[in-house]
Amino acid sequence: MKKDTLYFLTFISIFVVVCIIAFLSVGYFSKLSTNKLIETQFESGIRESKEIASFINTMIDSGISADKAKNQIQQILKDTDTQTSFVSVFDWSGKTICHPDITQLNSSVASSEPIFGEPSADVENADYYDMLYNGGTESDTKIMHIVPVKNIDWIVASNINLNQVTSHYDAIKNRFYLSLFLMALSIILLSFFLVRMIGVRYEKALELKNLELQSELISLTKLNMDLADYKVRRSEQQSTTKVTTEDNDNKRLLTNRRNEIVPISVNDIAYIFTENTITYIVCKDGQKSTINESLEEIYKNLDEGVFFRANRKTIIELSSIDKILKYGNSQLKIVTNPESSSDIIISKNKAADFKRWLNKQ
Repeated sequence: MKKDTLYFLTFISIFVVVCIIAFLSVGYFSKLSTNKLIETQFESGIRESKEIASFINTMIDSGISADKAKNQIQQILKDTDTQTSFVSVFDWSGKTICHPDITQLNSSVASSEPIFGEPSADVENADYYDMLYNGGTESDTKIMHIVPVKNIDWIVASNINLNQVTSHYDAIKNRFYLSLFLMALSIILLSFFLVRMIGVRYEKALELKNLELQSELISLTKLNMDLADYKVRRSEQQSTTKVTTEDNDNKRLLTNRRNEIVPISVNDIAYIFTENTITYIVCKDGQKSTINESLEEIYKNLDEGVFFRANRKTIIELSSIDKILKYGNSQLKIVTNPESSSDIIISKNKAADFKRWLNKQ
C-alpha cells in the first residue's frame, strides 16, 4: 500500500509539473501561431491593396471618371469576406468611399495611420501580435497597410478584423491547453502502468532472490550447527577417553621455525596455506612455521576426514573452523581459530563438496 501511495504521489507531482510547464508555454505558442496568421494576412493585404490601387490608377488614366471608378471598385469589394482581413478605400479626408460592408460607406476612418509599414527585417514574427493590439482595441478593425492611388486623392487600405484575430488566438490557446492536458494525462497513465509492470517483475525477482537467500541461510545455519555438534561430540569423547586418534598422533611434519627444524604433530595443525610460493603451517596455538613441501604433497598424507582442501592455497582442519559465513554469490567464507591473516574462501563449485564433507563428521 505504501508503494502504491508513493507511485501515486510521484505521478501526481509529475502531472502537476507538466501542467505548469504547459501553462507557461501555451501563451507563447498561441501567440506564435497568431503572429503567423497576422503575417500571412499582412502580406496578402499588401498584395491586394497594391493590385486595387494599380487598377484604380489604370481606370483614371484611361479617362474613367472618379464616380464611375468608385462604383466599379465598390462592386468588386461588395460582399467580400471580412472575417479576417479585407480591402477598403477612403479619401484624404478620411471618409470611406469603398467597403465590403455597404453600411460602412461614407463613415469616417477611426485612424488612417497603418499599424505596419512595408515588410522589413526589423519586424520580427513575434512582434506582430503586440503591435496589432498596442494602443487599445477601441475599434473592431485596424488598418494594417495603406497604398496611395496616383493622380487621385484616394487611399487603398488593407484592414484586419481584431475580433477574428482574438477568436483565433483564444481557439488556438484552448486547443493547446486541451492537447497538452490529454498528452500529459496519457503520458502519466502510460508511465504509471509501465512502472507498475516493471515494479511487479522486479518485486517477483526480488522475492525469488530472498527465497534463495533464505534457503542459503538455512543451509549455512545447519552447517554451523553441525560444526558445533561435532566440536561438542569430540570434546566429550576426548574428556571420556583422554586419547586422540593414534594414527594422527604418530604423524608428524618437519617444519622450519627461524633456524630450527621443528616437528609438528598433525593433531596440532589448524590450517596450512601458501603465500608467494612459500608453504606455511599454522598450529592451534597460533605458532607459524614453514615447510618445504607443496600443499598437494602435504594433503596426500593427511586424513581427508579431518582436513579439507578449501582452495588451491589453503587446507583447513575441521576443529579449527570457528564460523562459516556466506560470501558473494553462493560462496562460503571460513573463519578459523586462530584467525587467518587472509580470507579463506570456498568457491561456489567447491561449496557442495565442503557441505558433504562437513555432514560426514
